[in-house]
Amino acid sequence: MTNLKYCLLINLVLISFLQDVYATDDEPVNPVIAPTPTQLESLIQPGDAELSPLQDLNGLTSEQELDTQGLAHFLVGNLRVNEGKLEEAYKEFKAAADTNPKSLILYQMLIQVAGALGKDTDIMLYVKKISEINPDNYKILIQLALNSIQSNDIDNAIRYFELAVKSKDLDNKSKDYVVIMNELGRLYFILQRNEDAGRCFEVLFDAFTSPESYQLDKTTLRKLNPNPREYFEDMGTVFLETKRYELSQAAFEKAVESSRSNKEVLGFNLARLYFKQEMWGKARDELKKYFAAKLNVKGTAPYSLLADILTKENKKELILAELLELQKNDPENPELLNYLADYYLENSELSKAEELLASSKKIKNSANVKLGFLKLYRKSHNAEKMLEIFAEMIGDRAQLSRLETELEQLSKDEVLGVKLLEHGRQRQAAGVNKLSFAETFLLGKVAVQFKKIDDAKFFYNLARSLEPDREDQLTRELILFLLREKQYTDAQQMIEKKLDEVHSSEDKATYSYLLAETQRLNKQIDAAVETIRDVQKIDPENSTWLMQEGIIYSYAHRWLEAAQVFEKVIKTFAEDTEIVRQAKMNLSNAFVQAGDYPRGEKILEEIFQNDPENIGVNNDLGYLYADNNKNLDQAEMMVKKALDAEPENGAYIDSMGWVLYRRGKFKEALELLEKAVEKRNGGDGVIFDHLGDCYQAVGNTDKAKEFWQKALDDELGNDYPTQSLIDSIRKKLNHESK
Repeated sequence: MTNLKYCLLINLVLISFLQDVYATDDEPVNPVIAPTPTQLESLIQPGDAELSPLQDLNGLTSEQELDTQGLAHFLVGNLRVNEGKLEEAYKEFKAAADTNPKSLILYQMLIQVAGALGKDTDIMLYVKKISEINPDNYKILIQLALNSIQSNDIDNAIRYFELAVKSKDLDNKSKDYVVIMNELGRLYFILQRNEDAGRCFEVLFDAFTSPESYQLDKTTLRKLNPNPREYFEDMGTVFLETKRYELSQAAFEKAVESSRSNKEVLGFNLARLYFKQEMWGKARDELKKYFAAKLNVKGTAPYSLLADILTKENKKELILAELLELQKNDPENPELLNYLADYYLENSELSKAEELLASSKKIKNSANVKLGFLKLYRKSHNAEKMLEIFAEMIGDRAQLSRLETELEQLSKDEVLGVKLLEHGRQRQAAGVNKLSFAETFLLGKVAVQFKKIDDAKFFYNLARSLEPDREDQLTRELILFLLREKQYTDAQQMIEKKLDEVHSSEDKATYSYLLAETQRLNKQIDAAVETIRDVQKIDPENSTWLMQEGIIYSYAHRWLEAAQVFEKVIKTFAEDTEIVRQAKMNLSNAFVQAGDYPRGEKILEEIFQNDPENIGVNNDLGYLYADNNKNLDQAEMMVKKALDAEPENGAYIDSMGWVLYRRGKFKEALELLEKAVEKRNGGDGVIFDHLGDCYQAVGNTDKAKEFWQKALDDELGNDYPTQSLIDSIRKKLNHESK
């Protein structure tokens, strides 16, 4: 590879996942979006020359021309790149961008150098800046979507993909358009947003059946749709649920065409289609084709559909007879057997279910039959047999989802849970047929589920002794359970014992952090600070530990000490944009809570100026304006931006309610504040206080007093109650009692 010049690298990070689709490799690839490379090192081959700067500025347009100061920083930055001093180059390019915020080329430079330095958070900040300057650049929007997916922020990923689809630069008959719709459709499908998925799948179905209209070659098709049978069937299901019946049938037929086996599956899918259209007779006729082939690839769904059809035909009494006839013709079908056993169990015919399961000798050890027995033993509260079956099945990954369903059912039956725990203890104490690791592990989970602290310690400690290789994982699980149940002394003893046993710096940091958390929760604040400072000595380059010190002080409402720590984070990790932003947010909150509103507000305003699209900053600053009864128009716009991005966020709902209250829109505010209580698991003292104020404003004094009292009780129950809030609430309650 020749010398790397920035003029050739400008679009490195902007290369979208489309490059994979355009590849010539014939091997099919997973169509799920893969992250794109962002680091320059990955492009440098052995023997290549070091990075060299741009040779000229001919790429700049009139809109991108740099001012004198910016040009100076730009040129120095190029010199620093040539010298291999990338950190210094990065600072120069940042300085140039500060005075030239509309320059695309500067942000492209920053992306490249940030990639080489491993500053992934900064990369996405600059990509976002470029998207704001040029919103029709759909490849930039795709990159933002990719980053959101990597951060598990699916809502924003969808938002960026939708913006990309609407881009004026994107031809809706192009390969790029199909690729984006493919990813967008899959996301909607996963989220069960069928109407949106259906809209995308219409485009995809047309593209897959008429690829020439979208300039799709065979290689691209294979990479977009590596499992056509499964994908077309998913499309058919979505079309069915959204009443696109013609498309549904076409997709189901296409799914069968794409496979060489089990053609009769079409009968089941067409039966679903006819059932949805209330054509019961046609549905039964198609379903018979599936049954005649003696298939089990669709699980128990076909038998459930048969029962639904007979119910709709007012022939519910025939369900059992039809199932028995099918079983007579296909006696070793495990899915049919499982469904029939379930039918008996649901109708409380436990003996018939047991007889059926026991009679099926050829498949008695199949997962389906074991699952049937598991349900039977759960229904009959046979703890001994249930534990045996669970232990046999727990190692079968293919059955994990079914086992999880059974565990969920068990979680609703504390009587059975207690019986299982008692049986486990008795077996272990007897010394004969002692518990296996699988049984012990399961019983530990059951104990945790029902918050049986002594049982959890007993079975987890037993499991730790049976499987030394999993001791560390089990120890952490037990510690976290003890912390949730506020068993701080037990948790602390376990952690301190582990600290004596572990040797690696990583393990010492992990368990020291857990110890600090335990001390914090146990109100041993000074000890927690001392412990987290020990972690900082072990791992001084990790900003998490210093940030945690500030959080510990914040938890104890020692705001000024917290502020000093957050200021230290900002200074120590000045080059990490994301950490600095988080620390500034925490610093602002510390000042506000300490009563220094102007300083807290100023910090948020600075963050907002640099990142006006950040929804967290929009919410916090908007709320702070409302709390101080100022800039209310702007506050409403800011909180609305946050709420539009996350409409179910309880904190944002509360903020909007409080803004509307301040603006005198009491009825609207009341509706939102009541919703905020639901979203935040019953609310907290601040929301209850807001609701009380709102009820007073609409003239409902009784409700106002009710919520003020709730606010007072909640705040007094906190580990570190806010005295100013308590005084304010008491004053309002005393006033209304006169």
